[in-house]
Amino acid sequence: MSRPGDRPNQAQTYKLVVVGGGGVGKSAITIQFIQMTLPDQSNLVRWGKSTKKTCYICGKAVGTAKHLLVGCKVLLDSGQYSRRHDRVLEVIREAVSLSVARAQKGITTNERSVGFVREGTRATKSNVKPYSILKAASDWTIMMDTYEKQYKIPEDICASASRPDIFLFSRILKRVVMIELTVPWETNIPKDHTIKVNKYYELTNELTRNRFVVYLYAVEVGARGITAKSLYNLLKDLGLSRTHINAFLERTSKAALVGSFQIWLGRERSLDSGGERITRSYFVTDYDPTIEDSYTKQCVIDDIPAKLDILDTAGQEEFSAMREQYMRSGEGFLLVFSVADHASFDELFKFHKQILRVKDRDEFPMLMVGNKADLEHQRVVTLDEAQALSRQLKVPYIECSAKARMNVDQAFHELVRLVRRFQEAERIHIKSEQRSRKKKCTIL
Repeated sequence: MSRPGDRPNQAQTYKLVVVGGGGVGKSAITIQFIQMTLPDQSNLVRWGKSTKKTCYICGKAVGTAKHLLVGCKVLLDSGQYSRRHDRVLEVIREAVSLSVARAQKGITTNERSVGFVREGTRATKSNVKPYSILKAASDWTIMMDTYEKQYKIPEDICASASRPDIFLFSRILKRVVMIELTVPWETNIPKDHTIKVNKYYELTNELTRNRFVVYLYAVEVGARGITAKSLYNLLKDLGLSRTHINAFLERTSKAALVGSFQIWLGRERSLDSGGERITRSYFVTDYDPTIEDSYTKQCVIDDIPAKLDILDTAGQEEFSAMREQYMRSGEGFLLVFSVADHASFDELFKFHKQILRVKDRDEFPMLMVGNKADLEHQRVVTLDEAQALSRQLKVPYIECSAKARMNVDQAFHELVRLVRRFQEAERIHIKSEQRSRKKKCTIL
């Protein structure tokens, strides 16, 4: 790992994870820190750089980043959202193709198995093939619906005008897998998931009446790169290995981010000649350098360049099953609770203990964050209580307000400082051990 300051022009990357109970405002803190530095129309008005708050493309809604990336009708009609959607869908199609190939080769099985371990013995690596909803067949066919090219379900399978994004079928096995992708704003994932499942209710029933075994997957990849658990479940049910699953999750995330970045950069091409123009150079020179993936931010902390990769669980319970996986990769953690919710405060001890267990350490870079500090009249966690827990866990404490944008930047910057000090101490310890081993070396 690079030493801060060794290469002044090279920003060191820090992997930060935001954890906490639901409803404490974790996503609000992250978005305020990262996304809210974008020069969208609402921010330009806030910063005194413009007097026009409405979207300068459609001229109707408030021009927030959310509106630009998922809600502008002009961009929707121009196909820009569809092209981003198809970019993500192509990665999912590759995952489906790989799964079919693995089923054909017998790498996966359609039979579920349960492994038992005798009491008092250790579990050993199993030779059992991974389960997959697919079976070996010579006629698997993949059909994909895109902005440029549509398909029609064969009439001998089902007489329907519906077109799921991916329609995988085998006449021999009488089996159908339907995949419907949405690239929404992350907070809309649960609602959009329900809408898409209901959308294909009639088609599912029709296929079932035609004696097909039907699997329907509504999957979501957020416009800012967060992959929902629905996508993880699909990849797992397709029988992919953990390595493949992680790779496809990362690729779909990047595909969504690149698509959103192109929408952001291409917004000027959507303007009329009389519209207000905000150039990319304005974005770079007047505000903190931000890579438009919404969960990566470049900034300078204590005169040292830093690139922050921030994973925000966004308060969505669907990510809880993957929490430990996130913790393994994290280099620093924000433990967030709401000062207006004592239950969220009580959960911090559990998260702190889990992080230390996953990291197998007695201490690790963490920062306690009491959010919603602006709601003083609703406060139920006193400052004394928070500071007492901070001393007990040996974790620094800061209070902030995402709504008032109070101490938001300071929280992330202080966590980076903690990570830097921890990594420097680790380097010194390793060098000390190396010198100690050399001194003990005896030549006979």
